[in-house]
Amino acid sequence: MNFYKSFLILFFILFSSMKSFAITIKWTSIAGVLISDGKTDIGFDLTFTRPQLKHWLFNEQFLPNDELLEEKVKEFQIKKLDAQFISHTHFDHAVDVPWFSAKFHAPIYGTTSIQRLSKAYESITNRPVFLTDMVDHTPIILGEFKVTPFLRPHAAIIQWIDWHFAEGMVSENNQLNFYDYRVGDTWCYLIEHPSGNIYLDQGGQPIESIMNTLPKVDVAILGVANRKSTEDWINGYAKKMMPKMIMPLHYDWFLLSWPKIPFTMPGMQLDETEVELSKLGIKLQRDIIALPLSQIK
Repeated sequence: MNFYKSFLILFFILFSSMKSFAITIKWTSIAGVLISDGKTDIGFDLTFTRPQLKHWLFNEQFLPNDELLEEKVKEFQIKKLDAQFISHTHFDHAVDVPWFSAKFHAPIYGTTSIQRLSKAYESITNRPVFLTDMVDHTPIILGEFKVTPFLRPHAAIIQWIDWHFAEGMVSENNQLNFYDYRVGDTWCYLIEHPSGNIYLDQGGQPIESIMNTLPKVDVAILGVANRKSTEDWINGYAKKMMPKMIMPLHYDWFLLSWPKIPFTMPGMQLDETEVELSKLGIKLQRDIIALPLSQIK
């Protein structure tokens, strides 16, 4: 009897270790996403802190809002983080990333600009930040996830005059003043997992050389703030990838905090986008969600 009981326990352990966990995707705020398979938890652009008028006008020091972030950790039930990635180092993508690294000892994968911001945060707050180098087109293995970063240009903020905000790399001697958050390197990511593939791109405009290298994608997580038009966005991304679902990012307001504001920025045209995607059989999921990919296989 004990032999059979021991055998069943061993079989269960072995079966559990071979099982691939379904993926959970949660939109958090602005352009932030949490992706988990129940074993490995990865954050992308985890940022909640918003600037005030004084930051814009007087270039005051802009630091993570500790009280707000502790509230968000509870709200989103963040127990651990195994890694963090960012799209670029503008304030609305990067300001809180060092805070999460310090709290959860979560390594930040990145290059010069995020490393400089993180070291400034470490110096100012005396909280240790964990940094790991990242190389273009070089996969990073995190549990059952394989994350491949692709370097790409940041699209113009205002398309018709080709205007870019806070261009260039973060200064080595920055003090985390508001305009120290320069764009730095810009990245998009292919996230592969036995349960499905995800493509995450905040760029708003597709890069053909990257799109042509992608395998079949189940879910595309795409920025909409810098796109040229709905038609360009759908033709460049949706029709080429044909994912089952698209989750838009960066469609809330830049200055104020959700949910104290209208849900969608003016000009995002998400209703129009949703209609056009439905014609292709693609669902647009706008809400804060937890979505196992197995449900849309």
